Amino acid sequence: MVKSCPDCHKAMIEFDMGSHVFHCSNPDCLFQYVDLRTGKEFRKERGKTI
Repeated sequence: MVKSCPDCHKAMIEFDMGSHVFHCSNPDCLFQYVDLRTGKEFRKERGKTI
């Protein structure tokens, strides 16, 4: 289970209980979320608002 962000090490929050999609709790971090079912990690692009 993901407990902390791989980039900033802040706590990760599950999007919906049972979704297996965890978001970084730090709004300034470029890491957006990880989907544990696929293992894919998603990050924001620097200088762009997503």
